[in-house]
Amino acid sequence: MPLLVRSLDSRSHPPSEAVTFDLSWKGQTLGYTAEGSFSYDESAVPTDGIVRTSNLDDFDIIFLHQSRSHQSRSQ
Repeated sequence: MPLLVRSLDSRSHPPSEAVTFDLSWKGQTLGYTAEGSFSYDESAVPTDGIVRTSNLDDFDIIFLHQSRSHQSRSQ
């Protein structure tokens, strides 16, 4: 699923080169969590403002179960 990115006022603030976001998610019923981060070059985002997988410089996420016994990483 694409991530929609919009600049509030690009006229007064020129875009920076590298942007990194941290993410954290916790499931409501089974105790699963996901934590990670992703980054991309803000100057390379298409004019439609949608950051696609091909725009990512880095994507790192870990999925954990409440017991912490099942872990998987994706990069």
